[in-house]
Parts: sequence; structure tokens; C-alpha cells
Amino acid sequence: MKALRIAFCVAALLPLARRIEAAGVPVEVQLPLFVNVWRMDRNFTHRDRVTIAVLYEETNAVSATTKNAVLAWAFGKAGLHAVLVPMDSGDPYAMLQSVEADVFYLTPMRAADIERVAAIARPRQIRTMTGVRDYVALGASVAIAVRNDRPRIIINLEAARAEGAEYPAQLLQLAEIVKGR
Repeated sequence: MKALRIAFCVAALLPLARRIEAAGVPVEVQLPLFVNVWRMDRNFTHRDRVTIAVLYEETNAVSATTKNAVLAWAFGKAGLHAVLVPMDSGDPYAMLQSVEADVFYLTPMRAADIERVAAIARPRQIRTMTGVRDYVALGASVAIAVRNDRPRIIINLEAARAEGAEYPAQLLQLAEIVKGR
């Protein structure tokens, strides 16, 4: 009976584990890479105190878990401040218009309109960063994804420039450059 319960729990959690695995690079690896990316951005002036708005869906287990990992990583780090933007309550796009942030970190979400988020970020010069590779094609500027079992920086150069970013050639040579839609 105990083995049956364990098998049932494993079967129930398997889809969640696959979705977490699909996110690829763990948050605690992504975020230090993102810090280095924005430090290399010649136009990113908020170097001594950076506010990261974490966009997430509370009703999405993977998104909420990712949000918690971002908060745990950022907690106590000098110069980093995180604010939460629940994308599954109220009018999140109106909230994004007024949230004070230097970076939007996009967690894995089911219902968020990534193109709309990017459109809000661009005129405000807010950098959009994510661990979801597909979001870069939808308008996010930078992602950290897995390629050949290694973290890889993915940059949508058009989106990055629209957000005001200017990256050095050395970073662009290391990154995979993709185009948006």
C-alpha cells in the first residue's frame, strides 16, 4: 500500500518536474549571469541599487516556485531589491505601467502576454530577462537557457536595443543572438 502511494505521488509530480526541468537553468545560476549582463550594458545606469520586478503567476506552481527562488537568491544581497508583480490578479499590465523597476524578470507563465510586457518595458528602458528561451522570440531581451548541458546567454538584440541596452562585442560574441517575431 505504501509503495502504491509513493508511485501515485511520483506520477502526480512528474509533469511538474518536467516543467521545472524545461525551465532549464536554475535561478541561482541565472541571476548571477544576469547581473553580469547588466553590468556589461553600457547604458544601464542603475548599478548601485537594482530593483527587479518579478513577474509571476501565483496559480502556476512552476511560476510561483521560480518567484520564490528569485526572492531567496536576492534576499540580503547588497544593492538588489525585488518587488512582486502577480500577473494573474487584477490588471497586471496597469500595475506594470507604474511599478518602479530596472529589470523585469519573467518567470515561466501560462497566460501572460510577453509581447505586451515587452512593449511596456521598452519606453521605460526596463530590461527584460528570463529563464524561458521562448520569451526572447516574443520580445524579452535576454534569456539564460541550456545548450549542450551548459548555461547559454540568449539575446534578442532588437529588443535589447529597444530597451536602451548597449552590449559590448565580447558579450555578443559569447551569446546566441536571436530575432523576435
